[in-house]
Amino acid sequence: MDIANFQFSPTEYSVLRGTRITWTNRDTVPHTVTSAEAPVAFDSGTMTNGQTFSYTFDTPGTYNYTCSLHSLIMRGKIIVQP
Repeated sequence: MDIANFQFSPTEYSVLRGTRITWTNRDTVPHTVTSAEAPVAFDSGTMTNGQTFSYTFDTPGTYNYTCSLHSLIMRGKIIVQP
């Protein structure tokens, strides 16, 4: 998954339980990958250009996430199937 031009790409992604997703910041400004909702919250911390964050989705559900630095414009969703 890429972070570029102040967007998560793709913005919505469906996976099976147990899938590990890695985001890569390809922008020249810092970003985060941050979920504050159930079923599980996660946070990449601030990532600069070229840095990555990986998370394994073990719990089925819908994970809405944002960049905490640009939350009004940067949003994504991971749908985890059983």
